[in-house]
Amino acid sequence: MKTILKFTIILMGLTGFGQTTQIIDNNFEQTLIDLGIDSDNTINQQVLTADIVQVTHLDLSISNNLPIKALIGIQDFTALKVLNISGVGFVNAGESDIAPYLDLSTLTALEELYFTSQGATYGNELNHLFLTNNPNLTTLESLDVGYLDVIDLEGSDVNLTNLSMNFTGDWQDICINVTDPVAAQNAQGVYASWNVTYNSQTGVLSYSDDCEILHTASKEKINFSLYPNPANHQFHITSTKKLDRIELYNIQGKLIKTFHQQETYDVSDVASGVYFVKLRSGQQVYTQKLIKN
Repeated sequence: MKTILKFTIILMGLTGFGQTTQIIDNNFEQTLIDLGIDSDNTINQQVLTADIVQVTHLDLSISNNLPIKALIGIQDFTALKVLNISGVGFVNAGESDIAPYLDLSTLTALEELYFTSQGATYGNELNHLFLTNNPNLTTLESLDVGYLDVIDLEGSDVNLTNLSMNFTGDWQDICINVTDPVAAQNAQGVYASWNVTYNSQTGVLSYSDDCEILHTASKEKINFSLYPNPANHQFHITSTKKLDRIELYNIQGKLIKTFHQQETYDVSDVASGVYFVKLRSGQQVYTQKLIKN
């Protein structure tokens, strides 16, 4: 009986050691190899779970293998306290097999999250960040990161008594999902201890208990068409509503040009590349990617 029990315990240990975590992005896996985390040193779209469950600090901003399309596998870094995903890219987050969101809710030990552009040449198409089960979070920096407009803290926020958040990015509005948006807006209760800074000339920081509905409703109210796209020297916009302002931003979030509603929009003096056109009509905002040839 003791022999059988001993064999069973050994077998369970071997099974646990052999468990793997899927890594679908080769650049992510190569970065883990370079950091000495992926012990098999082979790009095979997996890593031993035992290699990652004890990692407490992960800095992807120093990677030589960018952009990283998706962080599938990050959910098993369960001991992670500090995560830096600055400048990694997420350039193909709009692809059908890669969701435009990042869910870090399984990282219950997470204390610090850094997510900035760092002047990267890669556009960011990630627009929704989930942190709904992270009661130890104390620092969140989101600086100049393109499409990111929803940060979901609902569920975590009731335990976050010492949270510092720093946001910049001239062209995007940011909505923070919380349990009590009125208290958050008025800095009451647990939110009174939060230190939130938002440096933006045109964007709006808001709190809601359902940011998705808020943003979807806002976008549905503006029906427009931007053409041609790609554009050579100018583009046109047709809209069912009066547009108060049209703004052109580069992929780092820097305001390049500002227009009022007109027949044509001249971009002949703008360098070739990827830009974002931000349309404003009252409180509604919509952003469209523009390619300039």
